Amino acid sequence: MIHPLRKNARFLFVIQGCGHCAIYKKILPSINIKLPLGKQIEVIDCTLYDEMGILTDERIKLFESEIRDYPTLIFDGSVKRGAYSEEEVKAWLVSRLRRDFTFEEEPEFLESIGKYSTFESDCRWIKGRVHCQ
Repeated sequence: MIHPLRKNARFLFVIQGCGHCAIYKKILPSINIKLPLGKQIEVIDCTLYDEMGILTDERIKLFESEIRDYPTLIFDGSVKRGAYSEEEVKAWLVSRLRRDFTFEEEPEFLESIGKYSTFESDCRWIKGRVHCQ
């Protein structure tokens, strides 16, 4: 049987000193504040487990098979690894979380490229809303 936490989990696994993890840690507070409790993404530090095998959070063991590198975002049953830029991370999170925000937001329009900040190829702008497969 699948553990119920695996289906609706929103965890970000990070380690200290990771530049890509720092991108998420910089953006996540401004995203989480817009989400109701229970829908926020929780940051779990895996530094001690990664370096010395010291388990600081039981959820690390639960998701160990998905954590291949850092940062690893476990999001509603799917896995997203890595972070390339602040814009990419913010666009991905906003496109996935828009409907969960306390006040739903429109995606940011990027004047320089003349497109909305939706980087997911399966997302479309339909009748003033972003719809993702």
